[in-house]
Amino acid sequence: MALFFTITLLISSLGLLSLLLLKSYEMRTGRLFMASMRPGVQRLMHATVLFVEYILPGLARRGVRGIWLSVEGVVKQALARAILFFENALENMLTFVRELMQPPRGGGQASQFLREVAEHKKKLLERPVAKRAIFDE
Repeated sequence: MALFFTITLLISSLGLLSLLLLKSYEMRTGRLFMASMRPGVQRLMHATVLFVEYILPGLARRGVRGIWLSVEGVVKQALARAILFFENALENMLTFVRELMQPPRGGGQASQFLREVAEHKKKLLERPVAKRAIFDE
């Protein structure tokens, strides 16, 4: 690993030294090295900088927004399913409690006392409303 970094340092130092020598030569002689290529390289560099500064961040924002909308949709759907599951569970529990709370119904006859009470109630309901009330005098 140290060898890799040492070689990389040497190559970059050599490149920097060559650029300094080239610039020194241009300043002494007044001649520009590859002068005809410089406008094209400048346009290429300008387009590269614009791409990196504006287009890539815009694409990244779009991608993040798309991912966010997808995650939001999945979360909403999961929440809706959880609510429906919870509602169904509560409904089943309510039905179970209702079934537990109903008194058992026998198929037999009511007792003699209950039949007499029901008969008396029917007789009271057949009387006119004014005579239904019972007053202690």
